[in-house]
Amino acid sequence: MGDTHDDEEAIKRIFSLYKDKYLSALIHLGDVTDFTMLSHFKSLKCEKYLVKGNNDFLDLKNCIYLKSIGFDFSNPPFEIFIDGFGHIALMHEPYFINEYLEDAKTKYIFYCHTHSREKKEKNNKYIVNPGSLSSISKFKFSYALVSKEGIEFKTL
Repeated sequence: MGDTHDDEEAIKRIFSLYKDKYLSALIHLGDVTDFTMLSHFKSLKCEKYLVKGNNDFLDLKNCIYLKSIGFDFSNPPFEIFIDGFGHIALMHEPYFINEYLEDAKTKYIFYCHTHSREKKEKNNKYIVNPGSLSSISKFKFSYALVSKEGIEFKTL
């Protein structure tokens, strides 16, 4: 998910949908704006990742807070590994896609920022933009669910 832009209702709805389900990870691709809204995800028993968006501010206070609610985070690009899925490149803006298309180990490239959905396969990698989880886009309240069966766009 990404581009929540202070839409706490959308975050609450995502939490209520997945609070009792098994997830390998929850990934936020930036532009949260107010990190305290992510506290709704604290009780999820999965890995939690966040990449900084252009509207986010990762000062010491926010970094301490994100750690306290179980998020690993970074400026973009942020490389992670999730069992069963492999190496994943996270970014907010799509600036590093071409570099990761040439990287042999990366299997997924996730980005946001444009508020437009995208799902394509190139160089044996999946490039995914889930859309926006705020009301300020054409694909409002959109996120992506990635599973072993494939990549599916969902809306709230």
